Amino acid sequence: MTRTRKKIIAFFLAFCLMVNGLYTGLIPSKAYAEDPTETPTAVLYVGGTGASDENTGKADAPLATLAAAYKKVPESNVKTYIVICDVVEVGETYQLSTGYQYFKPHSGEVIITSKYETADHSAAASLDLSGNWALMGDTTFEHITVTGYATEIYANYFKFHLGEGITLATGTSYIAKKLYLGTTSKINGQLVGNTAITISKKNIDFTMRSGAVQYLYGGGNGTQGDNGVDYPSITLNIEGGIITYALYGSGLGVGSEHKSITINISGTGKVSKTLYGTHGQAVVQGDVTINMSGGTVNTLYGAGYHDTNTGEVQGNVIVNHTGGTITALNAVQDGAV
Repeated sequence: MTRTRKKIIAFFLAFCLMVNGLYTGLIPSKAYAEDPTETPTAVLYVGGTGASDENTGKADAPLATLAAAYKKVPESNVKTYIVICDVVEVGETYQLSTGYQYFKPHSGEVIITSKYETADHSAAASLDLSGNWALMGDTTFEHITVTGYATEIYANYFKFHLGEGITLATGTSYIAKKLYLGTTSKINGQLVGNTAITISKKNIDFTMRSGAVQYLYGGGNGTQGDNGVDYPSITLNIEGGIITYALYGSGLGVGSEHKSITINISGTGKVSKTLYGTHGQAVVQGDVTINMSGGTVNTLYGAGYHDTNTGEVQGNVIVNHTGGTITALNAVQDGAV
């Protein structure tokens, strides 16, 4: 090979390396790992100095309302942290004629919090949840002060978690008076323009680690506008926080039917008055299992109040009590303690 050809080849290789370096520099680095199973993450900031709904939602350009943040949640399956930095208003929501409000539907989980990485806004962050709410995607609340409670929240079969660090402002007794993890015909099937809302039934997954709810229903309310198909299983994990009045493992009323119900009480979880494995008018095709390894329950019924008469649990009712305090245990139908 001649010296001239060697120089040409060396120049060509150097040119390729230079172009590759320039091209690589133009590609933004990923904010998440290369593992395809890991969900990508987005972060939006709300409240604080200079907050405006015209902003981008970055840390130095926060949005002013929660509704504006939801409008910027990515369309694809992205986990989104909405970081509340100050006293924040809900803003303009979508409204149903039945009186329920909701934010823009989302396919990825939304986590509403005052903490993200090293930033901690919990001393100033608060949110007023007054009204009736319909969730339209997987949602977690954590590290936030609630200044006004919701009358009703329907999770609509989406995953819903009350994480750590939820506090209640003076005069606010709970996050929601009634929390239904299923849906209702007052939401499912309602028209938005010319299109009906369609809620798909899924197995219910609920975890509570802080905060308070007055009534918790593992399912929805009545027939739920779903014609009784695809009965879900329900898992309730009460690891902290307080149910101030009653926990029902099932949905409410005639037409509420489930495959199975599992209720796990642990840690500092507390049911101040009564835990019912089901509601008296609901039907459970399989077992109701209550596992209690910690926490406190005042009065526990393995199924509904009238379970021994109506037979709404077609399988067994099993209470596994290995820790924590139950003041009164009643009506464990066809099962073992």
